[in-house]
Amino acid sequence: MKERKLVNYRQAPPKLLKNGPQMNKLSFTLLPLVFWTSCVSSKQQDLWQGRPPPGEIPVVQAGGDPRGRALDPLRITDVACPTLTVYKPAQPDGRAIVVCPGGAYSKLSVVKDGLHVGERFNRDGITIFVLNYRVPVKLTNSAEAAPRQDLAEALRQARDEMKSLGFPQAKVGVMGFSAGGHLALAGAYGKMPEGAPRPDFVIAVYPAYLVNGKKESLIEKDFSFSAASPPACFIHSSDDYCLPDGSVLIWKHLQEFKVPAEMHIFRSGGHGYGISDESLGHSAHNWPDIALDWMHFEPAAGGVQTPTAKP
Repeated sequence: MKERKLVNYRQAPPKLLKNGPQMNKLSFTLLPLVFWTSCVSSKQQDLWQGRPPPGEIPVVQAGGDPRGRALDPLRITDVACPTLTVYKPAQPDGRAIVVCPGGAYSKLSVVKDGLHVGERFNRDGITIFVLNYRVPVKLTNSAEAAPRQDLAEALRQARDEMKSLGFPQAKVGVMGFSAGGHLALAGAYGKMPEGAPRPDFVIAVYPAYLVNGKKESLIEKDFSFSAASPPACFIHSSDDYCLPDGSVLIWKHLQEFKVPAEMHIFRSGGHGYGISDESLGHSAHNWPDIALDWMHFEPAAGGVQTPTAKP
């Protein structure tokens, strides 16, 4: 068997950071072009923009693309160079969401939890920032964990981008799926790097890692709540192996502080459906409409704004 040569991009970053990563043949073959370019209104850039990322950097196969190695047409892994892809609607309305795809902190579901989210929410005027955070990494509640560092930087850049579009008071939320849901909730209530911005609201879609196998809560060692905590909307399905117990606990904590929170548990849907349609035959397909309704009625989610300057 051929030895797999690995490269640590913290030890050898100049080529990566100066010239940018080259698309490896596997990624180009398996991933449709729409994943990398998506549409005229999207823009992908290296998150740390020439700076070595703080914290752990996953090693990748020598010659591979540090932005990700394709596992199949829907998922990538080995992300050493995190990216942020901006999906800008034709008429931005001042609302924005940083999206964290799921994948057990070992891979990223970049199409169902990324590209399709951008397309769907752009239709309603919402600017979407899809964060391909570093994976694989170990699950940890450390404030310095690589995905938490990446999320903090993505929130900073999302706010700066919205200012450049003429929305200095933009409400920037975070949305996450499964492990990405755990990351999104950590960004709102968990341990984060010093000085990290918090999102204005959270949409957590079947978030994972909130309870253990015995249904014992894992949030007390990581999360904290107050009257200033961001409001949240939780999406789950009754037939999901990842039960909503942890989300219920967070909902209760938010209720104690009178922080607005909603929970929607669908009859069917399972786990990992992302953005899907009714042809799959489950009742959770319309969760984006419910999330959008919640955003419309939740002041912290911004509502429709008028730009103060022409984008």
